[in-house]
Amino acid sequence: MPAADRKLLASRGNVHGARPNAVVAHDGSGKIKTINAALAAYPKGLRGRYVIYVKAGIYPEYVTVSKDKPNVFIYGDGARRSIVTKTRTLLKMA
Repeated sequence: MPAADRKLLASRGNVHGARPNAVVAHDGSGKIKTINAALAAYPKGLRGRYVIYVKAGIYPEYVTVSKDKPNVFIYGDGARRSIVTKTRTLLKMA
């Protein structure tokens, strides 16, 4: 990991004025409740890094960053606090 990214993680997104572009909070304390909604808010034609901060909580969703959204940086409150999980279930059609 590049030194600039390590500094960004260590500072919780506030290194050299770099603030998160999107803050995700599952409890509704922010404007965005899901990681996928934060990715959907990625501005077209953005140059530079798009930073998503995921507050503590369990996020039951599949997260896929598509190729048209380069340089996305996602971080949270820690491996045991910001948890992304989703169980795949198969439906049988009768």
